[in-house]
Amino acid sequence: ELYQKANEDLIKIRNWLIENKLSLNVSKAQYIDFSEAKSNNKLIIHDFTCTNVNKCCCPKLEKVNEYKYLGCIVDQGLTFDTHVNEIINKINNKKTLSIFYILKDKSFKKSVYSALIQSHLQ
Repeated sequence: ELYQKANEDLIKIRNWLIENKLSLNVSKAQYIDFSEAKSNNKLIIHDFTCTNVNKCCCPKLEKVNEYKYLGCIVDQGLTFDTHVNEIINKINNKKTLSIFYILKDKSFKKSVYSALIQSHLQ
């Protein structure tokens, strides 16, 4: 099963973190399940003090439907609808658009366009 394999991989990650004297901030760690099948299984990050991985009270990773990574919102269905809607909302902001009515100089308008609008599209 996928969740069993993922939990086994998390144990390997935990061991690597311990060997390298690092820790994972579980309160900031999240995961997305990209499969179409619904599942109530949980992914667990085991503490370095955990001796029994089958029966423990280690924290569970939070499951999310979408996640913002490097400015791009990735959703569970990989549709990017939320990301596109966020960009449209930023561009349609009345303050952003009203600046273009005020500006007269074409080259300055182009610079403002590059800074406020084009930067979101690239």
